[in-house]
Amino acid sequence: MKKKLILLVMLVSLLALSLAFFSCGEDEGNASLPGTWVASGTRAEYAAEAASEGTLTAEQAEAMYIVLGIPEKFDYAKLVFTETTFTMYDINPKDGEETEDQKGTYSVDGSNVTLTSGKDSITCTVSGKRLTIKDKDTGNETVFTKR
Repeated sequence: MKKKLILLVMLVSLLALSLAFFSCGEDEGNASLPGTWVASGTRAEYAAEAASEGTLTAEQAEAMYIVLGIPEKFDYAKLVFTETTFTMYDINPKDGEETEDQKGTYSVDGSNVTLTSGKDSITCTVSGKRLTIKDKDTGNETVFTKR
């Protein structure tokens, strides 16, 4: 009887410990931000966006990008988060050169992340390993994936 009681106490302790361990896991709705997040696209998407802003058609813009050596798929922006700050970079699709665009701090409220740079701020959403920034003027979305 004493052995069964000891075994039962050990089993309950192990169960309690495992529940405590698993209940502290990362919430998929709010991925840990620190790290590198990258926005990728295709030459066709880039050409369509350029066509919507200018005098070229999407086909003309894509032909121009081919001549310029823009690859079919490429990264065009990067967000790097530390524990309290962020830095956003533009990435040249032809050579991969990164240019710092913005720096600032951020705050998290559930799935909303507010990026603040000087007097400007923008709120984006995070879900798992996807962070989405929506342009309030155009409605265009930029989706970053955590790497």
